[in-house]
Amino acid sequence: MKEAGEGKEESRASGVITVVTGMIEDLDSTMPAPVQGVDVLISEWMGYCLLFESMLPSVLHARDRWLKPGGAILPDTAHMVSDVATSIVW
Repeated sequence: MKEAGEGKEESRASGVITVVTGMIEDLDSTMPAPVQGVDVLISEWMGYCLLFESMLPSVLHARDRWLKPGGAILPDTAHMVSDVATSIVW
């Protein structure tokens, strides 16, 4: 996120780009005022293997509290692939 904040001057985006870093649970106290909502939430919500340390409940809270209608949560998809292997001794 630090790099995103540093690169905003070189971007072609118009308007105001504000990068807020920190834990979702702390956004109420760290969000610059006055903010009505955000256009994009970027979070590492999946944990490892899409199963452990999931931050999904926190991201859903942030979505409901901060995300503007039509906004995006990134990443927004995940894929889990599994395979079965066996070893048969004859």
